[in-house]
Amino acid sequence: MMAVRKCESKQARIIAAQFRRLLLAGVIAVVSGSSVSAAPAADVFVSTEGNDTWSGSLEAPNGVDGPVATLGRAVEIVRSKKYAIDRRAGPLTVMVRGGTYHLDAPVVFGPADSGRPDQSIIYTAYPGERPVFSAGRRLTGWTQSPRGGWELKLSEVVEKNWNFTQLYVDGVRRSRPHLPKKGYHRIDREVAPSEEVRGRGFDRFGFARGDLRSAWQNSPDIEILILHNWSVSRLRPGRIDEATGEIWLKGKTRENWYKLTKGFRYRVDNVREALTEPGEFYLDRQSGILTYLPESGEDPQRTEVVAPRFEHAIILRPGTAHLRFENLTFAHNNWVTPPEGSTYSAGATGMPSVIVMAGVRNITFDRIAVRNTAGYGVSFGPGTMFSRVVNSEFGDMGAGAIEIGTGASSVAYAHLLTFQGDKTTASNLVENNLIFGLGRLDPAGTAIWIANAHYNVVRNNEIRDTYYTGIQIGGTLGFGVSHNRGNMLFRNLIHQLGQNVLSDMGGIYTMGISPGSIVSENVIHDVKAYDYGGWGLYPDEGSSNIVFERNLVYDTSHESYFLHYGQELLLRHNIFVNGGPTGAIGVDPLELYRKDQQINENIIVWRRQGALFRGPWTNSELRADRNLYWTLDDRSPQFSDGTTWQDWRGRLGRDVNSIIADPLFVDAAAHDYRLKPDSPALKLLGFPVFDPARAGRTSDQKLLADMPAYPRVFE
Repeated sequence: MMAVRKCESKQARIIAAQFRRLLLAGVIAVVSGSSVSAAPAADVFVSTEGNDTWSGSLEAPNGVDGPVATLGRAVEIVRSKKYAIDRRAGPLTVMVRGGTYHLDAPVVFGPADSGRPDQSIIYTAYPGERPVFSAGRRLTGWTQSPRGGWELKLSEVVEKNWNFTQLYVDGVRRSRPHLPKKGYHRIDREVAPSEEVRGRGFDRFGFARGDLRSAWQNSPDIEILILHNWSVSRLRPGRIDEATGEIWLKGKTRENWYKLTKGFRYRVDNVREALTEPGEFYLDRQSGILTYLPESGEDPQRTEVVAPRFEHAIILRPGTAHLRFENLTFAHNNWVTPPEGSTYSAGATGMPSVIVMAGVRNITFDRIAVRNTAGYGVSFGPGTMFSRVVNSEFGDMGAGAIEIGTGASSVAYAHLLTFQGDKTTASNLVENNLIFGLGRLDPAGTAIWIANAHYNVVRNNEIRDTYYTGIQIGGTLGFGVSHNRGNMLFRNLIHQLGQNVLSDMGGIYTMGISPGSIVSENVIHDVKAYDYGGWGLYPDEGSSNIVFERNLVYDTSHESYFLHYGQELLLRHNIFVNGGPTGAIGVDPLELYRKDQQINENIIVWRRQGALFRGPWTNSELRADRNLYWTLDDRSPQFSDGTTWQDWRGRLGRDVNSIIADPLFVDAAAHDYRLKPDSPALKLLGFPVFDPARAGRTSDQKLLADMPAYPRVFE
């Protein structure tokens, strides 16, 4: 019996119990949410027309009393009220009227702000209204620049109390001036790193004549954005030598394997001399003058311009519990490249989240919207348990959407998230969310990122339009100690990934040991890598003890399934179609540790010149059988190591009971990969039927339906 089957059996009762608990929590969430929104009754009201000296007990001002003006004041009132009405049945409710609330600081919740298991505290929108909490400031008082743009002097910038690198105009992300205007420069040649960083990264490269200028103004604020395979580096120029064609950078790439390789693409960001196109802005930190070149039709008196201020809008400190946030929108968090630059790894998990927490229990985000961010949306940091993000939408994100595990990052507020208690991150639910438009600041952002966490359920989400991976579970490369186990990825719809920007990605990506984890009934399509590695399912380094079953993967630039190295993986009951020119199932040719692999009862259809199994599968500990294979160009299966179909079955004893036959899809041209009743996969192999249409959201909340079109940024 394969070890993964033993592991699956061993964990079954635990996983089932956690799953039932999350399901029950979801049902309770729907019931309690419905009861709150049925009538405009609340313990505290918040309004843009309110006053923090008022009681907050009225939904509208009456001249002498009314709602409070800020969420922070509402939290204080609830903190005092909850003890006075300690025995009251039902939740305490804070109801927020519509409008935009520009925060003066992140709103911080602590243990004293917690609800109880029998009395949660709910922060929700007034029925029919949609309040927005902005971590930015609206900018007014513009003057016309002699050059045709708008100008605004910001004293806080001169005083070094404020800096920002993003700007939003009527809800649309605007860009700083960059070169080249379209596309990228390319590293002309490799240059040895300085002695200070040798062996730890790279800090120099050669550039083509004319690509970089030593005379650019404000060079300390310029950023060189370099696209590696699965990540980016943002480094500031130290010295630009046009005579030798070399640039020496401040800071270095992340590690020694993040090489500044000849041909790698790069862009020069925030160049004052390149401020020429409508929609661009430039912040001169020396003078404090912000210059914006307006798009046609924009007017300084009517157009809303917002600059981010804070890393976070909401911070939940360790010990906080039993809070719900419903029907609220969050936007405009800030991130500024550090002086030494930034070189985050895959996932860009060092970027800040609008909502961040650690050491919390039973926190629910239901029907929230997060947009126009610098980094992630929600971070369930270490110690977060029994918490949920459901029925929500995330769009135009600087990096990714949701982090679970060790990724809760903060610079200014890190002290609020540190604690000495149990750091186990487990039993969280991410369900029925729409996630789109990711990586607009760091293209390596991952939609849903899980690391060093267990028994989390990610189910029925739709992920689209991102430059990197859809969902990742991992945190520990190779076979080292891992806290991942029992994570369940069910019925997610993942598409339009990569888009020829980055490489080495998967619709679903795993790494490290993860006993009891199941990847099931997901639909993944249109994964397009820039160079290599646009895969559907991607078990990377050390992936072990994972079941991949009943997934549909089609139209990927590379293999539908690619294994770097790992052990005890089970691939069964999947449908793979059109896995790219390199093959259908791939394995890394340089890694030989692939112990106990099973590929059984799958439908695999491929076309073009690719091999069915690419890589040295003959040297792997592989058992394959009862699969259906079909090639769209009428060729027999071939293997890149020269093994024929006959040798594969006869000499190696694989796929003895497998067949080569047309699977008879309902309508492959329309991507309807359900099976007709007379499919040989059903009749001869007993292939279990699953409906790909069940993947994706179960309901459409339309929370960001009115969000303006967002820029592509990378190409």
